[in-house]
Amino acid sequence: MKALAAGEGQRFFATAGYFSNREIADIVRKNFPGLKDKVPGEDVKGGDYPEGGVYKYDNEKSKGLLGKPFIQLEESIVDLVKSLDVDGA
Repeated sequence: MKALAAGEGQRFFATAGYFSNREIADIVRKNFPGLKDKVPGEDVKGGDYPEGGVYKYDNEKSKGLLGKPFIQLEESIVDLVKSLDVDGA
């Protein structure tokens, strides 16, 4: 509850880092070979970071307030796909 009170009225970036659509597809193919045909293939163009770069952010405030690291992209995507499979999506 202390973290909630300390963060009241503030805005936070709740992300571990940057990711691209290509990275998401790569993670799905790696961890769920049966879904390989349902995500864009490695040969599909696009899905990378924009040429001009990405917007910068600073998540130090949220990391400090929460006191623990964010879930990394691969773990998050694997959990998401598993939950969608359970729900029949």
